[in-house]
This record gives sequence, structure tokens and C-alpha cells, in this order.
Amino acid sequence: MYSLIKTKKLVNIFLKVILTAAITFILIETSVRIYPFFLKEPDKSRVISWQRNTLPAQKHYYGKNNTWATNILLPPPHKKDIMFIGDSFPAGARTRAGMEFPAVVQKLTDKKVVNLAIGGIGPVEYNRMVEVGMRYDPDHIIYCMFANDFRYFKENITIEKLSRKNTDLRFETDRNFFYDEINIRQRMGNMMGRTENLFVSLRMLKLYRMVKKLPPIMIDKTEPCFRIYKGVYYHFQSKNSWDEFISWNNENVKKGFNESVLLVYEAHHFAVNQGKHFLVVLIPSREMVYSGLISKSENFYDDSHGKTYTEFVKKMKELNVPIFDATEFFVREAAAGTRLFLPLDGHFTETGHQKMAEAISEII
Repeated sequence: MYSLIKTKKLVNIFLKVILTAAITFILIETSVRIYPFFLKEPDKSRVISWQRNTLPAQKHYYGKNNTWATNILLPPPHKKDIMFIGDSFPAGARTRAGMEFPAVVQKLTDKKVVNLAIGGIGPVEYNRMVEVGMRYDPDHIIYCMFANDFRYFKENITIEKLSRKNTDLRFETDRNFFYDEINIRQRMGNMMGRTENLFVSLRMLKLYRMVKKLPPIMIDKTEPCFRIYKGVYYHFQSKNSWDEFISWNNENVKKGFNESVLLVYEAHHFAVNQGKHFLVVLIPSREMVYSGLISKSENFYDDSHGKTYTEFVKKMKELNVPIFDATEFFVREAAAGTRLFLPLDGHFTETGHQKMAEAISEII
């Protein structure tokens, strides 16, 4: 009798633990899904910008060899009209799910879109995702490039020929970028990461509320790249730090430029042979957009940065590769007072995503 009572107690304790764990799981999962929709876009503080760390993890998973949630889960292989390839900009870093410009293009055009953008990758990986994306049989391929895609990575890089045969194959390096399916362990790991980001965000919000009355001009005295434009406080990345990524005067950038030309041409050649429309979209950095609008921009920009884009457009036209450089479009929008970029992080605001989507929709 005693052993039976003891067994029942143990069973009851076990059931309570399971029930408590299940309720906790549901509450945490609900919190990390709902919380981003109550975030305001950051304006004057890096602290409030950090709150949005929860947002990218909403759509990405933790890979085997990385500590950031950058891997994507491939959608089922159904026919799509438009495919987006690129880095964190089309992936929607710091943006609520459904507000990134590929998703907005889908709403504007009423066409089916698949977004294979992955934060932190470059043209070599873009080309691999073009191969992988053929499983969706897209009519249009939008190949998005950003200012840091021209830096030089490897000596004597081999430009791999893209092949339709590789679409459904899995290579060792693929595990760093995407999954075909997610198991329970990976889902739990992703929830843990998003939960950690959530608590960090809440701490940042508490800290922000304590310091938000600090006059931003106090930072301006010591930070040469801190500027005010139309009432918004922007923290720009310094010219020296951008030089290694995009300055036409940097020899490594020129080498990376040549590699990027070859990689994009191969992607275009492959797409055309598959009967697809191909468009390169050059996304400008925030510094490139505001350099002509803000005084003393020499601290964060010079003409050698813009020349890399100009030379790339020229080369693409020589090779008959369709290209859209969005720099002038964004300069006009910024001059009109449109807030296109997050003031501190440098990615698009949701308005920036909307404008980018409108421009692309007009072209395709």
C-alpha cells in the first residue's frame, strides 16, 4: 500500500513538471512571437536599436558552425514567380516578419515570392543559392548586392560553373546556410536563442528608459560620425572602416570587384540558360545615400566608395547583365525626408523596405 501511494505521488510530481514545462514553453514561444510587433523603430539610441535583436531570429535557425541564427529553412519546392538572393538586407534584419522588401514585392505584384537571402553571406554563396533556388522554378531572379560584397576574400578563387544537377544535392558547406527540414532539437535550440534575445532586449529597454533623456549632442562632441539629418540622429560608420570594403583605391577591393563580376556573370549566364529573367540590384550603404545631404561627410564617405558602384554598373552593362543601382533612388527619397535606414544599425527601416520593394516592382 505504501509503495502504491509513493508511486502515485511520483507520477503526480512528474505530471506537474511536464505540465509546467509545457505551459512555460507556450508562454515563451508566444512572447517571442508577439513582442516584436510592439517595438517602435529606434531613433536616438543604440540601446533601443539593440531591442530589435529578437527580429532576425524569428526567421532564422542556428547552424552547426555559427553562433548567430543565420541559417534559413527552405520552403517546400513549389513553383514561385520571383526569387530573391542576397544578404541581411533582403533577409530582413531588424525587421518584422512580412515587412522585408521581398515580402512587400509579393504584396505589390500579387506574385509568389521565395526569399533565399541569408545574413552574412556574399557572392560565392549567392551563386550556390541560385542553384538551390531552381527547385522553385522562378521566372525572375533578383540578385541583391551590398557595399561589403566587393571585399577580397581568396587568392586565385575558382568560379564554379553553376549546374541544374546541383539543385537537389547537399554539399558540406550548405549546412552553414540552410536546412531542408528542422528537427525538434533544432527548433528547441532556436527557441532558446530567441528567448535569450528577448531577455536581452527587455534589459536594453529598461536601460533605455533610464538614459533616453540624455542629449544626443553629448555624443556628438566625441564622435565624428554622429550626424543629425531632418531631426534624426544617425551614427555613420567611419570612412576608414568602409575603405576596406568598397574603396576603389583599395587593391583588395579591386580584386574582389573582379571576382564579383565573374560570379555575377556566371549566375546571369546560368539563369538565362534556364530561361529566367535576371536582375542585379545594388543596395547602397547608408553612408553613400547621405553623403551629399549632410555636411562634413568626409568622415564617413569619399568618392572612391561611389566609384566602385559606378564601375560595377558599367561592367555589368558591358556584359549585358541587367542591373539597377538604387543609390540615386534612395538619395532622392532621403532628400525628401523619408527615413530609409535605421539610425544606428544601418539596415533598412520598414519604410526603406517599402521603398525598395516599390522600385523593384516597377522594374519587373
